[in-house]
Amino acid sequence: MITVKIANKIAGVDLMAIYRKKYYCLKGGNNIQDFSGIGNFLSLYEIEDAIQLGMTHMDFLSGDFGYKSELFTKVDQLKIEKNL
Repeated sequence: MITVKIANKIAGVDLMAIYRKKYYCLKGGNNIQDFSGIGNFLSLYEIEDAIQLGMTHMDFLSGDFGYKSELFTKVDQLKIEKNL
């Protein structure tokens, strides 16, 4: 978890998970009323963190906006099976 404080006030908090050299940004909250742009700062900070940790992939889990299927080959990240 990353917490950014500015002048002793919480500006933003993000929760990440690392699994098999993949860096996932799971959930976050930002005080944009007092700190506009804090979300962009956190995103850049997390990209740098993932690089420094030697991650091979990074996913902000922000959904599909159409461009992903045009630019990238789909790679399944997780498969759930039920043993009967």
